[in-house]
Amino acid sequence: MFSEVSVVLLQVQHQYCLTDEQGPAHRKVFFVKLKLGNEEFAASGASIKKAQHAAAATALESTNLPRPPPKRLSANAPVSVSSECHHSITDCQ
Repeated sequence: MFSEVSVVLLQVQHQYCLTDEQGPAHRKVFFVKLKLGNEEFAASGASIKKAQHAAAATALESTNLPRPPPKRLSANAPVSVSSECHHSITDCQ
């Protein structure tokens, strides 16, 4: 989602760089840097994906780039809200 926003709407290229890993194999912490145009945002997480998400969240809060317009729901788009759970506990194993 973040890549779509940065490239399509803002026309800015982005790049994630893994800058460091620390800790034992069973408890690693990954450090990434997100380059967004001329700006850089750093974050860490328990996985590379979590570190990337944290960097993207920081970028969305702190960037000087213009914000994309909010998405509008189409009049024809179905809207459904469901509180039902379709998975039992045994499905998760």
